[in-house]
Amino acid sequence: MCSSTNVIDHQFKLKHFLKASPFQLFRSMAAASSTKIVPQILEGEDDYKDWSVRVKTYLLSKDLWDVVESEPPEQEGVGDFKAWRKNNAEALHAIQLSCGPRTFPSIRDKANTKAAWDTLETLFNREKRRLSMAAAINPIENTGICYENQSIKYI
Repeated sequence: MCSSTNVIDHQFKLKHFLKASPFQLFRSMAAASSTKIVPQILEGEDDYKDWSVRVKTYLLSKDLWDVVESEPPEQEGVGDFKAWRKNNAEALHAIQLSCGPRTFPSIRDKANTKAAWDTLETLFNREKRRLSMAAAINPIENTGICYENQSIKYI
């Protein structure tokens, strides 16, 4: 027997469900499905570091991390390739489920887990991007200092 409070509660939930935008529905579905893999979905730079640690740990626990670190094997060894393809699909699926609606499009067309992981790392890993930018800048050119025979000469 249904109580009137249960009926009212269900009507309230249905009313809000029907008013939700497609984006809100997608986000709630993504959040609900991703909680099985990691407790948060990847939304951008702010949560990349924690997200990547959690997803890596998840993939390691499922013995799937190897597909992130390696290229696909030659198709000649059918058994090896089939095993890789299965592991790749599982790992890629886990990564896709843990991405939010703003981050998923950047890996939507990736069929390879390594490519998807590398793309997300390039886009959202602040530390790696900062280090690569620092390496690209030549400090000698930017400071106006010229080093000659271990002494500093200002130019």
